[in-house]
Amino acid sequence: MSGVSFDQVEMWMEHLSEDSAPEEQEEAVRGLIEYVQNDERRETSFLQKIFLGGDGHVRTRHNAARVVAALDDDIIEYYAPLCLDWLKDANWPGADIIFDRLTVARGGYIDAEIERALRVCERYNRYPHPRLWAEVLRDLQKYRAAYASGNPLCGYSLYVDVGYRGEAPQSADKAP
Repeated sequence: MSGVSFDQVEMWMEHLSEDSAPEEQEEAVRGLIEYVQNDERRETSFLQKIFLGGDGHVRTRHNAARVVAALDDDIIEYYAPLCLDWLKDANWPGADIIFDRLTVARGGYIDAEIERALRVCERYNRYPHPRLWAEVLRDLQKYRAAYASGNPLCGYSLYVDVGYRGEAPQSADKAP
């Protein structure tokens, strides 16, 4: 998406907020999907801006997750560490969408990043937060393995079905 100004990207980032009008949110999601999908430089990480923005960006996370769900696997791999950080708190807005998208993403790099994150959890296991994150990461491993084997353990969010550029399942028979 050539010719997109920094100001335009900043406006879209602001309009991701749940406080924006619904049509502004949708325009921001569509614009950022196209921008991030076609930005080969990746100099300023879209997700880093969401995370580093502090509490003010909490209200943007659901829509930011929708953007991530629509990205190609190679871009998801680029953002894998930040996506896994998103799963540190499964209650964060959009965490379910990120979990679903990582479940269906292809590529060994994501598996390697999950292993790296689990090693971090083991190092700090005496604290409750890393233990909870480790549970989510192990679930993600289980769901990724089941999906890769053609036997998905669950249905996936609407945003992953709509946004994914592959063949994410519409539903599944089994529960974990």
